[in-house]
Amino acid sequence: MSNVVELLEKLSKPKSVNVSNTFKAPKGSLDKQELYSAICVAGKKSPIGLAIVMATEFGEIQYVEQLQRYLIDKLGSEELMAVAYSELCFLPLGKNQLRIKSLLKQYGPRAKRSRRLIDSWTRAIKSMTRSGRHHDLITQHLSNIESERHSLDEWATKYSKLSCNCPRCGATGSVNSEQCKSCHGDGHFKNKTANWKEHLGQFGISLTPELTLRIESLLDDLSIKKNTAIDAMSKRARLERAD
Repeated sequence: MSNVVELLEKLSKPKSVNVSNTFKAPKGSLDKQELYSAICVAGKKSPIGLAIVMATEFGEIQYVEQLQRYLIDKLGSEELMAVAYSELCFLPLGKNQLRIKSLLKQYGPRAKRSRRLIDSWTRAIKSMTRSGRHHDLITQHLSNIESERHSLDEWATKYSKLSCNCPRCGATGSVNSEQCKSCHGDGHFKNKTANWKEHLGQFGISLTPELTLRIESLLDDLSIKKNTAIDAMSKRARLERAD
């Protein structure tokens, strides 16, 4: 559970936060206005910290854009921004992305459907080939198989960019009560400096020790700013609930 979600859940007991317009907050929980007040205070205390919270935890597009602009301004390019942003949002880079794509094609929710369809068409082709008939239908099935494989590959490519979580174990680290062999029980594939290097190498950018230190220092600073925003939000929310 993310820090923010956990925080809001604690603050809103006995029920978790619900900010819909029709929600009537039970006694002791945060209502929409109280939560909004807490967010405003956090924004004044640490604007970029709030942007990190809202972008990485909730995917709010305006904050995603604000955070990305900030990173480009600090690092000087979209390519370097992508490295820092991937660390903030837990997104895979380099071979990690390729590894996750491969696992999605084997174990992802779309994989079973594709295998079932391809197996069905393959069996039909074998049967019709033995009969020596239905050549047009065989050709159609072969086309279907190729189309399905292409569709699965496109789907896996898209979703391999969205999370470092292991598709095989569903980020739990285990499969059938045994350690996941794909992620070695970690439940995810954490980016390393080598993955940064792989990503930047695609654009002809060399990851020097100085550049690595620059990115790491920025990430440390952003972590502090994020925590500052969370603390401000927490304090304000508690005051709102106490009133």
